[in-house]
Amino acid sequence: MRFGLCGSRLCQLRIQSGKDLNDKDSQVIREALPTLFLTEMWERFSYYGMRALLVLYMTQSLHFADAKALSIYGYYTSTAYFMPLLGGWLPIGCWVQNALS
Repeated sequence: MRFGLCGSRLCQLRIQSGKDLNDKDSQVIREALPTLFLTEMWERFSYYGMRALLVLYMTQSLHFADAKALSIYGYYTSTAYFMPLLGGWLPIGCWVQNALS
C-alpha cells in the first residue's frame, strides 16, 4: 500500500493496481472536486487579472510608453509560461547526475 505525500484524505487513497476505485474512494474524490475547481478558477482569475492590471499600471501610474509596457508584459507572460519548463529540467538534470555517480 502506497500513500501520497500530503496529509489530506484524498492523498491517502490507496493506489490500486488494476482495480477500480471502491465507493468510499469515489465519494472522497467527488467531495474534493469543488475545492479543486474553485482553486483552479481563482488561480486563473488572479493570473489573467494581473496581466491586465500590469499594463494599465505601467501606462497610467508609471507613465511608460505603450510599446515599453507591452514589451514588459510580453516578458512577464513568456516567463510565466516557460519557467515550469526550467523548473522541470533542473531537478531531472540533478537527479540524473546523482543517479549516475
